[in-house]
Amino acid sequence: MRLKREKDTKALIGALQYRGDTAVRAEAAMSLGQLGDLQAVTPLISVLQGDSNPYVRSRAAQALGDLGDARARDALMHCLENDMHEVSLKAIEALSKIH
Repeated sequence: MRLKREKDTKALIGALQYRGDTAVRAEAAMSLGQLGDLQAVTPLISVLQGDSNPYVRSRAAQALGDLGDARARDALMHCLENDMHEVSLKAIEALSKIH
């Protein structure tokens, strides 16, 4: 089962970069959070910091919260000051899950 999860993680990380459809990127972010593979933390932080679409960024924030990895804390904190309301709300929720 682990091998399948690793393949799924790699494919979903690749989908985070798909520029043709924001829904693909948003769904990839959500799925990465649900898989729970910490290899996704750095790519999700990149999406949170650099994707042009606030919906995608909010889903990346949510996924980072689901993963609960402290490496995401600074990027999530930055969203509180410098992002749209929807993204900031998801960042607050995510921060509450990170210990």
